[in-house]
Amino acid sequence: MAKKELQVFSISFLDLLSGALAAVIILFVIVPKMDIKSKDAADALNDLGIEVQDLKEKMQQLENSVDKKVVQQIMNQLEKVEKELKQAIQSTQKLKDQVDQLQAQVDDLKKYKQWMDNCGLTLQSNCPPKKVSTKGFSFRGKSIVFVVDVSGSMTSNNYNEDRMSPVKAGLRMLIATMDESYQVDVIRFPYQSDCDYKSNFGLLQPMTEANKESLSKFIRTFKAGGGTPIQEALTYVMNTYTGLTDIVLMTDGEPGCRTGDDSKKLSEEILAFMRRQNPGNIQVNAIGVGRDFFDDPNAVKVKFLEQLTSENGNGFLIKFD
Repeated sequence: MAKKELQVFSISFLDLLSGALAAVIILFVIVPKMDIKSKDAADALNDLGIEVQDLKEKMQQLENSVDKKVVQQIMNQLEKVEKELKQAIQSTQKLKDQVDQLQAQVDDLKKYKQWMDNCGLTLQSNCPPKKVSTKGFSFRGKSIVFVVDVSGSMTSNNYNEDRMSPVKAGLRMLIATMDESYQVDVIRFPYQSDCDYKSNFGLLQPMTEANKESLSKFIRTFKAGGGTPIQEALTYVMNTYTGLTDIVLMTDGEPGCRTGDDSKKLSEEILAFMRRQNPGNIQVNAIGVGRDFFDDPNAVKVKFLEQLTSENGNGFLIKFD
């Protein structure tokens, strides 16, 4: 009879020890090998914690059949394993958090690398001047010339849009926000003929209250009519202003002011001219005005402004109607 009881005791006791031993082996085999490829180990450790709890419950059920000293020894070992499991789970969670942070940083670095490739930059490239922001516009510096299209299509177009009024109002408001650390001039094109232009100052001026009022009066005189001499206006800017950090071209049309002008060819000529005259020192920004900038993203004027801004300091391109 005693032999039979001993056999029952031995089987139960061996089952218990086997389970405890398995828990310990898993704990000390899995945990030291945790790395960024073992994020799922946290789930395994959590499951292991449940198994240890089951073992403790089994021990409590068997405490009347097993020597209390043996039970206590095993319980102590299980509690030690359980404590180490909790520490391992906490460490694993911290590791998972660190992996997530590293992955986010890697994703950001990939975006920066793509941006550098698009801009033709390397780690050896010089840093551009820090940009400044005014009402959401991110400029390279504070020496800015606004080149404004006042051609006939600013009021007479297929969409029956008055594009001139919002451009005038928006530009006046933007200039009003600038302090005297900004130096600004405004150029309109055309002026008295289809292919000319006119600047207000002819040089960069600090934005004192008097100079802002002068620009505001100049802008209020804008009336739509004539061609779109973008090439002539930009040539004037590049040959006239020194210390310029930004150009802002505001237009609704393709380059061209003479009958028969090839807008696509003129666009290519302007881009080539800017590559020669502007080796990355001046940021060219653009504001495309009119509903057709949205309706035909492959139009010559859209592609022209996209390339003009990306090739010249990666300036901003804003489209609005």
